[in-house]
Amino acid sequence: MKLLMFLLATILGTLGWYAGEALGGIGSALVLSTLGSILGVYLAWRLERHFD
Repeated sequence: MKLLMFLLATILGTLGWYAGEALGGIGSALVLSTLGSILGVYLAWRLERHFD
């Protein structure tokens, strides 16, 4: 589960960073990267609960 959380948080955080950077700069990149990482952890947690 920890590996899945790490992978999803990294992937969604990176996608959020690039999307935010394209939208308006480092501030929006930081916000979207943080939200992407939180979403990745949440999705991994839900997947683990679903398949447990």
